[in-house]
Amino acid sequence: MKFRRRLPLPRGPRDVMIWMGAFALIMGVVWLGYINGAGTFSAERAELMAKREAYTNALYKARDNRKERQVLDASLQAAVDRTLGSDLDAADSALRSRLNRIGEELRLTELRVMTERSTVRLSPAKAEFNRTGRQKSLRDEPDFIELPATIAGEGSAEQAYRLLQRLEVEPWLKRIESVRMEQFKDGERIRITIKLTTLFLPDRKGKGDLRPSESDLADFERYRAMALANPFRLPIPPKAAVAVAEPPVAPPPVAPLGFPYDQWLLTGLVDGPSGIEAWFRNGVTGEKIQIVPGQRVGEVTFTGSVGDLGEFSEGQQRFRVQIGAAMNARSPVS
Repeated sequence: MKFRRRLPLPRGPRDVMIWMGAFALIMGVVWLGYINGAGTFSAERAELMAKREAYTNALYKARDNRKERQVLDASLQAAVDRTLGSDLDAADSALRSRLNRIGEELRLTELRVMTERSTVRLSPAKAEFNRTGRQKSLRDEPDFIELPATIAGEGSAEQAYRLLQRLEVEPWLKRIESVRMEQFKDGERIRITIKLTTLFLPDRKGKGDLRPSESDLADFERYRAMALANPFRLPIPPKAAVAVAEPPVAPPPVAPLGFPYDQWLLTGLVDGPSGIEAWFRNGVTGEKIQIVPGQRVGEVTFTGSVGDLGEFSEGQQRFRVQIGAAMNARSPVS
């Protein structure tokens, strides 16, 4: 026969207090074990929560960067589609071919096309990439390469202005650097020289159709008035009158000398590097001058242009002069 020992039951206040203390101690040990095991208030939980937030932010940032990269890639490809090649040989050959074709279509004489030394343009964010590691290749990789070129030829005033218009409507990337026109044969023929720059991205070949539309080719309204006026044409000298013997008369009083506005012709209004420019030529001496707004010819100040009209001021008076007209042929502006 086996006997089991039973714990004594509390018989007084003292025994009750001992039992309650023991129970509280046991429950405290169990509770602390649960807390430490679960990590509810531990540093481990805080660290895990911080890592979770960092990973979540990284995922969101990667998603946003992917969307931005898609937009950037599309914009970059649109620019690449307007380039003439993916390397220097291809771009140089295509540029020469296109310029020669334009000059031949316009029937310019003494046509001359040439390209110059290319220039490598590095990224303006070069300093943001590391000098070593995976970003080194990005640091040394060029953004694009510029290729300058010149086209020159001779023709009528309309042919010269059509060359400028044709280059403007060509869809391939370019920047017009300068336009120079020189007259000869009394201004009926023009020597025109245009310098421009195109660019290409190494190893990035475009897929665009680089042909101007028929509507763009036919739109010559911007230059038509100047081509018809031909500001380079010299005025026809008046025929000498037949001398008739008349009785001698007293000579008229000599007028005070002033600026010969009737000799100075407004030959052009051109968009120059610093804004609109007014070009003048003296029909008697052949002297030429170019001024920008704020500068003077004689006592007249150049203020701007409206279409093929130059605007000027003299004192409180404002007036306009048509391209091809002398500076004394003025139309007042109210």
